[in-house]
Amino acid sequence: MVGYNYYNYNTEVHRRKVLLVYLYMLHKKKRKQRSKPRWYIKPFLKERRVHGHCHCLTNEQQLSNSALYQNFMRMSSTTFEELTCIIGIKIKRIPSRPDVLSVGEILSATLRYLASGESMTSIMFSFRIGQSTVSNLILQCCTVLWDTLSPKVLLMPDTNKWAQLAKEFENKWQMPNCLGSIDGKHIVHQAFANTGSTNFNYKGSHSIILLAMCDASYNFTVVDIGAPGRCSDGGVFSSSEMGKGFLNKTLSFPIEKEIDNKSGPIPYYAVGDEAFPLLENLMRPYPGRGKKRLPLNESIFNYRLSRSRRTIENTFGIMSSKWRVFRKPIIAGEKNSYCNYKSRGCTA
Repeated sequence: MVGYNYYNYNTEVHRRKVLLVYLYMLHKKKRKQRSKPRWYIKPFLKERRVHGHCHCLTNEQQLSNSALYQNFMRMSSTTFEELTCIIGIKIKRIPSRPDVLSVGEILSATLRYLASGESMTSIMFSFRIGQSTVSNLILQCCTVLWDTLSPKVLLMPDTNKWAQLAKEFENKWQMPNCLGSIDGKHIVHQAFANTGSTNFNYKGSHSIILLAMCDASYNFTVVDIGAPGRCSDGGVFSSSEMGKGFLNKTLSFPIEKEIDNKSGPIPYYAVGDEAFPLLENLMRPYPGRGKKRLPLNESIFNYRLSRSRRTIENTFGIMSSKWRVFRKPIIAGEKNSYCNYKSRGCTA
């Protein structure tokens, strides 16, 4: 019987173990090398203070051509400086390195994103700011703008202010006791992840609803933002804080007033289209379209109501014309999309 050579067998097993350990360590080393970034800051981002929009184009327009600056930033240089002073302390970044973003850069990038409707990737290339940084600073800046400016711009419930708005409506649009015009607008965005058909509207797109009320001079007075696009204007109105204020009469409307010597006292009201309910303080047109012909007095009433109601349509048009982000689908996630337009309920 030929004996088995245990020495050669153990040597071969040892060699295989050594080779296996070596290959494993080599694979681990290559994985570690691949996970390392090629650079800490991308080379084109380092040229921000030389070729970026804020340091190159914006400053040049601000000093030389005020009309181009107005078109580029949607506001004058004086207004921009005032806005910087108001919100600068809230969006200022702690200087952790020499090339920290300034308040002017953050506000300029945010305003340009809202004014042009471009994607955040486009803002990244034009302002030479990292893509994730652009997303974060737009979220932060829009939140600060809303929290700071909404109490100053939107109307707080006050009887004297409502009476002043009604007088202005009567002088401009010949609609007595009218406090404003109300309607809804769909803000289109890309489909959010894991939301299904929640925001899918009747127009075949995904959106959130801006329910707003304006005065006779095309200024927003009351807004409710954030309802899913599948809801109707009447449904959004009934479930919103604004609608509850109309139903419960908690918006401090003035008391009833006579509009002439022949009629009795008439309550103050807002005007809307057929999508809204007929309430004591909310007026809608007489129904009747197609073959049904309305009496002359009802047709005249609908015409007058339509003249005053179109102010909210014009207000939406002015808003979309100035801030082009409302004319295109918003290419962003749910958090960043709602940061620009959601108001946590109603502000009146």
